[in-house]
Amino acid sequence: PLQTVWYMHSQPPLWNLVLGTAAAISGGAPGATSTLILIVHMAVSLGAILLINATLARLGVGFVLRVLAGLAQIVMPWTLFIENYVYYQQATYGLLTLFVWGWLAFLQDGRAWQAWVAFAAFALLSWFWSVFHPVMLILLLAGLILAGRGIRWGRLALPAAAALGLAILPSVKNAYVFDNPSSSSWLGLNLMKTVTWTSEEALEGCTFQEAWAHARTAPDNPALPDLAILNAPRKATAHPNGHHHSVIAYSSRCMDVAVDLILENPVAYVKGRALQAFRAYSTPSYIYGWTPLAWDRMTLFTAPYEASRSPIKFVGVAYFLALWGAMAWLALRRGPNQAFYLSCFIIAGVFTGVTLLLNGVEQHRMRFSISQIQLIIALVVVQGLFARLRGRT
Repeated sequence: PLQTVWYMHSQPPLWNLVLGTAAAISGGAPGATSTLILIVHMAVSLGAILLINATLARLGVGFVLRVLAGLAQIVMPWTLFIENYVYYQQATYGLLTLFVWGWLAFLQDGRAWQAWVAFAAFALLSWFWSVFHPVMLILLLAGLILAGRGIRWGRLALPAAAALGLAILPSVKNAYVFDNPSSSSWLGLNLMKTVTWTSEEALEGCTFQEAWAHARTAPDNPALPDLAILNAPRKATAHPNGHHHSVIAYSSRCMDVAVDLILENPVAYVKGRALQAFRAYSTPSYIYGWTPLAWDRMTLFTAPYEASRSPIKFVGVAYFLALWGAMAWLALRRGPNQAFYLSCFIIAGVFTGVTLLLNGVEQHRMRFSISQIQLIIALVVVQGLFARLRGRT
């Protein structure tokens, strides 16, 4: 099993290790494995609520608002959806929540163990999902240099260096084994999904479906071991094997094709990404092509979004635009927590930029991973408005 994980290349390996461990504990029964992961996901939700509460308390948000936020999180449809969904989204949400809490605690208190907690969480994030790239961490530290005053760099340097070293390991491994210095071999195929303005012929077969079809006829690579993870075109479940060795070269070729098409028509690319941004911010995280069991019965959650012209969609876009404006204002405003708000802006900005510019769709589902940052910023703003209103009365 560990050898199989070593030769995975489409994504960092930690989620697969989690799935394998859950399957081993539950005896391999799909129902038992799903139930075990659901229990773990519910525990992550509870832990995240407590950490968000502690973060908000450090930022001066009142007790009533914190309690209401916690209660709302428990019953929100996106929380229920992600809890029941066997995917890494809940893990990245929980780990980023831990990072946010540890990072704020370190910025306020300056204790070494708080920095270790924050950067350990980030290192684990990078092993779950390639979007949490070492570059994000470098930009975060650069922002701290610009905004940080009184930062205890001596207590920060070692955990930051350790996290950076661990975060880059999946890319180093892929460079060593596959001559592909990236933590995800699907980058070219994902980028091609952003090319929506040209003919099918111009895509030159650069779709996931064509990549899977190519894998069925591709010869084995004699330089690699004879393992099912590398040479079998399909998994035991009959689904396409995204870790087939041929996918690496196929996706690399598609990267070149995608870059050429984007450079030929950058205006179409920008228009397409702007339209996708509207779709992403007007669609809740739980509207997804694959759903947990019995989710179709939850019509209370899905009905408001079934109409393509529903005004709720425009409300959602307006909310997120206001939220980004508030986040930018807090990041630029001088204050005791400016470094923290700037860090939140950098993380959310890099995350949103990478997922939007390098991936065709699904940003609304991906957005759940940074929803705790959005919630924290929203409640800080609400607390500030309440304080101003009380000051006028």
